[in-house]
Amino acid sequence: MRLLLIGSLSLLLAAPALAQPGHNGRQGKWRKRMLKQFDKNNDGKLNDAERREMRAAMRQRRQRMLKKFDKNNNGRLDRDERMAMRSMRRNRRQKMLKKFDTNRDGKLDRSERRALRTNRRAKRAVSRFDGLLKKFDRNKDGKLSWAEIKPKAAGRVRQLRRRFSRSDANKDGIVDRAEFIKAAHRINRRGGKRGKRGGPPGMTPKR
Repeated sequence: MRLLLIGSLSLLLAAPALAQPGHNGRQGKWRKRMLKQFDKNNDGKLNDAERREMRAAMRQRRQRMLKKFDKNNNGRLDRDERMAMRSMRRNRRQKMLKKFDTNRDGKLDRSERRALRTNRRAKRAVSRFDGLLKKFDRNKDGKLSWAEIKPKAAGRVRQLRRRFSRSDANKDGIVDRAEFIKAAHRINRRGGKRGKRGGPPGMTPKR
């Protein structure tokens, strides 16, 4: 657990350094990831609010890690639990390489990473669609109709109607899983905004 604490503290203490240029190697890659995720105003550095958001996200990540691997519930990861975590990560990486490393060079090039991102987006869209089905699919046919969505639009009728129409590729008044995934893919490819968990924007129902 000491190593994990050191790693977490290092990430937190590095937050102000995100505003400084000249980082190379692993630190530079980490800096780019943090800026891409938390630099909301795109000024190339993290202000106080953005750093607070980053720290909160890291705390949540640590809590998820403990929930998954802290089997004895003592609030830290002992040696066996750390080994289990590392083993899972290695296995996950091997599966990823087996599926997406098409040239078998032991790493993912640009096109392979693109394929990986596309796959992940599709999975998020599927998960989002399943959530929408659970909320709106009254007849349990595995599809969404506007008649099912409209009664629960909650003041967002025009917005949801527009987004629904964009997802309904064949204009039959029904959005199935394939259409939803294709709509999400089109939006991602254009760089447009998405719903909170993937999928076409505006199709995220209020809770």
